[in-house]
Amino acid sequence: MTDLVEDPLVLYYLSFGRDLDESEARDAWPWNAVEVVTDSLAAVVMPGNLREAGRAYESYVVLRMHAVRQDQDVPCETLAGRETDALDGFIDGWIAARLLFGGPAYEPLDEFVFAREAGVLDGLMLQRSNRQLGSCLAVMREAHEEQMAAYRIWRTERYLPRGGR
Repeated sequence: MTDLVEDPLVLYYLSFGRDLDESEARDAWPWNAVEVVTDSLAAVVMPGNLREAGRAYESYVVLRMHAVRQDQDVPCETLAGRETDALDGFIDGWIAARLLFGGPAYEPLDEFVFAREAGVLDGLMLQRSNRQLGSCLAVMREAHEEQMAAYRIWRTERYLPRGGR
């Protein structure tokens, strides 16, 4: 991270878009808010109402750029593992934003925290069609249907309030 953060040739274009409500969660998911162009250039458009979450998105973009710097000709399982690592960094930043910096509640991102705690983060990542997996998404979804099923069961039986949303 030090190389990516302190390197003057690494550029982050961080900006805040419009405020998002919970029905627009797709735009707040880190893999949709971040566009890693190269291993040294990324653009991030964070929700305007989640300014305290900047560190979470920055952590994610640094870890995504690090993944881009690694060999890309690897099995889909390895690429998915790198994305899980990037999501872990995002989640840690989101927790810090909420607890230390007074960030507002935003249930769609809070769900990532609880999904990781419940051991169903990979299922969430696959179910929500994480675009960072590229062509590996279809392969991973087919090979890990049980992870997506575990996530769906957890979400409906343990996470959502009775009656769902």
